[in-house]
Amino acid sequence: MAERTYLFVVTRDLRNHPSARYTLRSALGRIRRGDEVTVFITDDAVPGALMDSTPVAELLEAGIRVLIDAQGQRLSDQEIANLVGNVATEDDLASLLLTPRIHAEWC
Repeated sequence: MAERTYLFVVTRDLRNHPSARYTLRSALGRIRRGDEVTVFITDDAVPGALMDSTPVAELLEAGIRVLIDAQGQRLSDQEIANLVGNVATEDDLASLLLTPRIHAEWC
C-alpha cells in the first residue's frame, strides 16, 4: 500500500523549463519511495509532451499515472491519439484535487 498520494501538476514546458524538470524528478523520487503518484500535464506542458514523449514515457515506465489535459489545446484527433499517457480534462484535475489526504504540487 502506498505511503502517501501525490499529485504533481505540470503547466510548464517539460523539456526546457527548470521547474518542470525538477517537478518530474520529484515525482520519480516519490514513486521510488513507494508513494502513489499522478502527474497531470496541462497548459504549456502539453505541446512539449506532444513534441517529445520521452519525459512522459519515463514517468509511465516508473509506474506513475500520467494524465494529459488535451481539452484546451485544440488538438486534432491524430495529435490526441499520439499522446503518451491518458487524456484528461479539467474536471479530472478538480476531482484529484478533492481527493482526501492528497499532496498536490504545482509548477
